[in-house]
Order: sequence, then C-alpha cells, then structure tokens
Amino acid sequence: MARNLVRYRYAHLEKAIENARKLGFHSGAALYPMVTMNGEECHNEWEITFEEIHRNGAMARAIYDYLNYTGDETYLEDYGLEVLIAIARFWAQG
Repeated sequence: MARNLVRYRYAHLEKAIENARKLGFHSGAALYPMVTMNGEECHNEWEITFEEIHRNGAMARAIYDYLNYTGDETYLEDYGLEVLIAIARFWAQG
C-alpha cells in the first residue's frame, strides 16, 4: 500500500511540473498540488494553494520514510529519484 501511495505521486509528476511552470518555474521544477484527483490542482483558492508549498517537503519526506522502512531501493531508482530532483529544482528556484 505504501508503495502505491508514493507511486501515485510519481504518476502525477508531469502535472506537478506543469503547476510549477504556471508560476514561472522552469527546467522541470515540480510543485505538487494541495488538492487533486488527477495531478492537476483542484483547490478553489489558487492564491492560498500556491503559498502552501510545504507539500513538496512532505513528498520528499514520504519518499525518505518509504525507503527507510522498506529498503525498496528499486523504487528510488525507477521513480523516486526523478521526483526528488524535480522537487529540488523547485526549491533551488524558490
């Protein structure tokens, strides 16, 4: 179940990159949505939503915890590293 949750976020990486692009970020920076069904931000108050950028940190922590508890390094190689790099690009530009 935990692997499905972190893979769910990987599946929405392109939309997270699109969310960041709408705010002027570039080079594959990602901003994960606050509320979503398909990876696209669905919260009705965009101004507040894009100030709540802590969720990117929560994503990185979720990946760390998943790896720490499961030892599933194939997740990191296949999915997690790409998410972490996109999140790091966001923070580097912020």
